[in-house]
Amino acid sequence: MALEELNEHGNLPFQLELAVHDDVGDPPSAARAAAELAADPAVLMVIGPTGDAVADSAARVYQDAALPVLSLSVGNLAHRADYPVLLHGRPGTGTTGLAIPGCLAAGEHPPALIGLVDDRTADTHSWLITRAVSGAVDRTRVALVPRVLPAGTEDFAPVTAELLAEGVDAVVYGGLPDGAARLALALRAAGWSGTAIAGEAAMDPLFLSDAGEAAEGWRFVAGHTDPASDTRAGGFAPVHRRRFGEDPEPYAAEGYDAARMVVIAMQRTLEEGESLNRANVLRRLRILTYNGVARPLAFDRVGDYAGTGPAAYQYEVEAGRFRFLGPAAAPTTGSDE
Repeated sequence: MALEELNEHGNLPFQLELAVHDDVGDPPSAARAAAELAADPAVLMVIGPTGDAVADSAARVYQDAALPVLSLSVGNLAHRADYPVLLHGRPGTGTTGLAIPGCLAAGEHPPALIGLVDDRTADTHSWLITRAVSGAVDRTRVALVPRVLPAGTEDFAPVTAELLAEGVDAVVYGGLPDGAARLALALRAAGWSGTAIAGEAAMDPLFLSDAGEAAEGWRFVAGHTDPASDTRAGGFAPVHRRRFGEDPEPYAAEGYDAARMVVIAMQRTLEEGESLNRANVLRRLRILTYNGVARPLAFDRVGDYAGTGPAAYQYEVEAGRFRFLGPAAAPTTGSDE
C-alpha cells in the first residue's frame, strides 16, 4: 500500500517495485527466498523475514550479499553480531518481556506471587521472556515461583499442580501456542482463576482453537499494534479496508512504516549526490528517524531498535479473539538481547 501511494503521489525520481517472496516460516525456504532476492541487483532493501525461526537462515544470505534487511516480526536473532546489514524495526523479545511485570501490576488485582514457566520447547524465546520478567519484577512486592519444563513437555498437569500448591495468583508462560493452550486447559481444569500472560510467540490462532474457553482472559505482550483499535495509528485501518477489503493483519502498519522509511532513505541518498545502491541506502537508514503510524522508527549503532515507541503492546483474549488493550508501560529495568 505504501509503495502504491508513493508511486502515485510521492513525486519520486524513481519507480518503486515490490517483489514478494514467502519464506513460509521454514528455514530452507527462507534461505532460498533470500538467495533469489539477493541475486537481483535491482533489489536494494528487504523487509522481513517472517519470524525468529527463519531469521538466521535468511540473514546469513543477506549478509553475504550485503543486502540490507529491515526486520519487523523477528524478536530475537541468535547470532545478531554476525549480521550488520540487519536493522531491527521493533524492540526485541527481551524488551517486550520486561513489560510483563508492569502489565500485571497495572491490573485490577496485582499479583503477589507469580509462577514463571520457562518452556524449553520454545528454546531461546522462552528463556528471554522468563529471564526478563525475573529481572524486572519488584522483589519488594512480588515473589516468583520459577519452573522449567524440558523441551517436548506435553503434560502440563504436574507443573500446574506445583504452581497452585504454592498459591500463585498469576502465571507467566514463555513458550509457544500449543504449550500455552495445554497450560490454559490445565489451569482451568484445576479451577484456577488468576491472571495468565504470555509472550508474542504464543499469541496465535492455534492457542485460541486448542484452548477453547480456557483461553478467555489470557493476556499477551507483542511487538505489533492493532491499527484497527489503536487511535494513534490514525486512518491506517480504514484505508487498508478500502484497499484490501479486510482489517489489517499483524505487522501491516509496521510494514507500511518500514516501506515509507526505506523510500525516504533512497530519496535522501540521491539528494546527497550519492549512488542509489545497497550500501548507501543502509547507511542512510541507520541515521534516519521516522515517525510512523505504528511507532517511531530509529536504530542504534548496532542496528537495533532505538525509537521512542512502546516496548510492547498488550492484548487479552475476549470472546475467542485477541482484543487490543493498548501500549504496555515502559519497562524500568533490565536489558534487551
